[in-house]
Amino acid sequence: MKQLIEKYIKSKAALFVLMAGVITVFDGCKLEPVVYSNSATDKYYSNESEANLGLNGVYNMYWNIYKPGYWHNMNDYATGLAVNNGPSATPYSAWDFAVDGQDELLMWSSIYNAINRANTLMDGLSKSTLISDEVKKKITGQALFLRALGYFELVKLWGGIPLHLNGTSSLDDVNLPRSSEEEVYKQIEDDLKAAANALDPFNSSDHQNGRITSLACLSVLADVYAQQGKWNESANTAKSVIDAGRFQLLPDFHDIYRPNPSLNNEEIFSVVKTHQAGDVDATNKEVRWFVPSQTTLPDGTSIAFYAPPYAGPNSQVVPEFFNSTPNTYRKYWTMRKEMPYYYVLGNYNDLHNTTVSLPQPMYVKLMYVDLANGFLDRGINIIVYRFAYLKLLYAEALNEANSGPTAEAYSAINEIRRRARAVGTPNKQPESVLPDLAGLNQNEFRDSVLVEFKREFANENKYRAILLRHNRLVSDAIERGVSGVAEYKKYFAIPSDELARNPNLTQNPGY
Repeated sequence: MKQLIEKYIKSKAALFVLMAGVITVFDGCKLEPVVYSNSATDKYYSNESEANLGLNGVYNMYWNIYKPGYWHNMNDYATGLAVNNGPSATPYSAWDFAVDGQDELLMWSSIYNAINRANTLMDGLSKSTLISDEVKKKITGQALFLRALGYFELVKLWGGIPLHLNGTSSLDDVNLPRSSEEEVYKQIEDDLKAAANALDPFNSSDHQNGRITSLACLSVLADVYAQQGKWNESANTAKSVIDAGRFQLLPDFHDIYRPNPSLNNEEIFSVVKTHQAGDVDATNKEVRWFVPSQTTLPDGTSIAFYAPPYAGPNSQVVPEFFNSTPNTYRKYWTMRKEMPYYYVLGNYNDLHNTTVSLPQPMYVKLMYVDLANGFLDRGINIIVYRFAYLKLLYAEALNEANSGPTAEAYSAINEIRRRARAVGTPNKQPESVLPDLAGLNQNEFRDSVLVEFKREFANENKYRAILLRHNRLVSDAIERGVSGVAEYKKYFAIPSDELARNPNLTQNPGY
């Protein structure tokens, strides 16, 4: 039986959990089927430790969703914030979306894998008589959040998609038709509300370990409301999180991604990888993809900016975006056209404090290097939601709900802009670099918020969804001169393998 299941998973390269205990594990673009257990879920979860082990399995899936290149290809590469010459990324920059795209297939299947793990966990908990109600409530609340997060990512990429609300135990369970976008969003809202009610408003220990609390649920709920244009609900929900006072903007922008096994005060929800700060192995591939690559000096000397293992292909900043971004402190720690040092390739004890030009602008947001030896710190969590996003979301929602910016909306966006110019730190820049906003009408403020989102969250894969909710995703690509743009491409094609596997699925129009 095991051999048959593994053969089927390999042939489809996308099938999520087929039966309780059968899980496909993703590492980049490699699929390896692993059978963890064939135990019935009502017997497997016999104590809190086993249930938490199952919960860890759901959290871990999100590392494999947000880390690989396909997440970046389908988001920032499709919105003109990043580009590289790799064969997998180039089609997304050109809006050449295919029905048999491997990235779409990997994204679809890995998210549904996470959802099925959450469903299987909740099914097992509901049947178990050996775990206390209090423990069940807390673990179920986290599983509901993680299921909602998965469906939120799916609906933003594909529109209406099949809704699985129980773990799959046979092939008959997976062939569901698409639900409407409205139905999917309703389920997401219900899950997040239930999760928020089940969890503590904020538990410092849980938060530091990357576990969900009620405030994280409400933060994502505010985003879900905004994505549907429910601006009053979005503003009110965001305000409830802001007023709780548990999160804050870090004074120094450069500290946001600084490697630390614990979450900082700006992180609302991060996928925490088991690591220690100072981890220089290749576990976190994302770090290596988003730092400057090797280059050559005019005299032919090969140089690098960190010790191996090296990245490739790297994420480059689209020149037009780089050139249109003011030279703030935030920009310096986000993307650069020059580096203030280099090593001769292979010699990382010889630091040259000399400014060198890069062939193209490169992202440096995740770059933390020990200059004494060139070691690139790879012990970095993947931040999914941070407080700066909630502040900008609040400003955005207030502007839309009130047909123009309020004093609170100005305050929220100007906090982000002041941090961008390092106000309150020794690196403070004059206001003229990025002035506070004032006196704008609704359209002008909306434009300013979108630009601020783009600059603050460059290389964090948020901008596509923000453009989508303002119906600007397609028009923005047209304005940038992308040749393959079409209205129907605001959503990706359902992977052809999924259509072949599930006769009840229908393709998005236009593909």
